[in-house]
Amino acid sequence: VLGDSQASLFGEGCFEKGMTKVTYGTGSSIAMNIGEEYLAPPKGIVTSIGWVINKEIAYIYEGNVHATGATIRWLIDNLGILKGTKEVENICLSLEDNEGVYFVPAFSGLGAPYWESKAKGVICGLTFKTKKEHIVRAAVESIAYQIRDVLEVFMNHAGVKIKEIRQMKDKDLKIKLRELKLELMKELANVKTGRPVKNPGKIRNLKRNIARILTVLKERASGG
Repeated sequence: VLGDSQASLFGEGCFEKGMTKVTYGTGSSIAMNIGEEYLAPPKGIVTSIGWVINKEIAYIYEGNVHATGATIRWLIDNLGILKGTKEVENICLSLEDNEGVYFVPAFSGLGAPYWESKAKGVICGLTFKTKKEHIVRAAVESIAYQIRDVLEVFMNHAGVKIKEIRQMKDKDLKIKLRELKLELMKELANVKTGRPVKNPGKIRNLKRNIARILTVLKERASGG
């Protein structure tokens, strides 16, 4: 039995030390394969067992962010500056930058790596040049900044260089912002980014690993 974060890390084929996945939904789950040796978690992060295959343990670091997709939903439902998620991508890509506007979406405090339950949300840098489009752009960038904060803790405290980040689709709001997020992640964290597993070779490797797990389970069930 795998937890959802462990299952998504495994499902994205993150079998090597340093491989990382980010899942976007209402919030975001970030997990990194840290190898076969247990590492004490840094503040704000947890260490857990990702999976065990033939007695080989893969440990992971994990951090969860409260508001990613929920931030975009807030712009729609509460501020009313968006009619729907379909507008977000075109707005963001139409701007060269955020015009100095920054967004801290601490609607229910901050999650990993800060875990400040009393923190409040902030939009700063507003001037007479600020348009609603800049606030939308800043909101999307806040997603990348929050993810980056978790990734920096992973890298600085684990002594493990992030090899690749694989990002899973926006299951909650289905926002088509993959290219923008990938570029933001690449710029902010300075690491290689990738899409969900679609390569036939990687899928074959994934199937082989699943087959290995099933074999082990059958052996245990038969008392072997």
